[in-house]
Amino acid sequence: KLQGSIAKMEENRERIAGAIQNLSQAQLDFQPRAESWSIGQIAEHVALSERGLMKIVKSLFQDPGGRRVLKVSYDQLPLTIQGIPTGVARLSFELFRPFSFLTRFTPKSVVQFMLANPIVKATAAPESVPAHGKPRAELAAFLTEVRQSTLQLLDSVKEKDLSQFHWSHPILGYQDLCGMLDLITSHDNRHMQ
Repeated sequence: KLQGSIAKMEENRERIAGAIQNLSQAQLDFQPRAESWSIGQIAEHVALSERGLMKIVKSLFQDPGGRRVLKVSYDQLPLTIQGIPTGVARLSFELFRPFSFLTRFTPKSVVQFMLANPIVKATAAPESVPAHGKPRAELAAFLTEVRQSTLQLLDSVKEKDLSQFHWSHPILGYQDLCGMLDLITSHDNRHMQ
């Protein structure tokens, strides 16, 4: 299953890299509306998001113990519906914390569908907000660098019993490693649209 998740992730990354490969800098930097991201910004955002999610994965494997469930707080991964202030979102998750166990039972397919389809606009976490105007070669190198880092981390843990490592988040729910990789793929799909 892990290899299948990696293969899907790689296929999507090739699509993103291919999409920017032959664009001029003006095409990369074009924003259809002032509040929209350019293609170049989207490319950087998917790499920044992957890097942030893989920090969570890395922290899962830093504990030498056995089975591990890492609780990722809203502040560690602040996903917010566009137009809702972060403070309001944080407060609402605190108020509904007693019901947060329900995210453990939310089907992964539902979470992945919501992440893959831009039905509901979201506000990016601050560390995944891209800059404007990065040169194509720099964007391509960054996409490659982040993906290589991800693959190296996955290679370093391939001998572990990966079924023992999970994480939970107030919005994204309860995930294993393959679920995390599928979220990265779904996120890439969202932005390819």
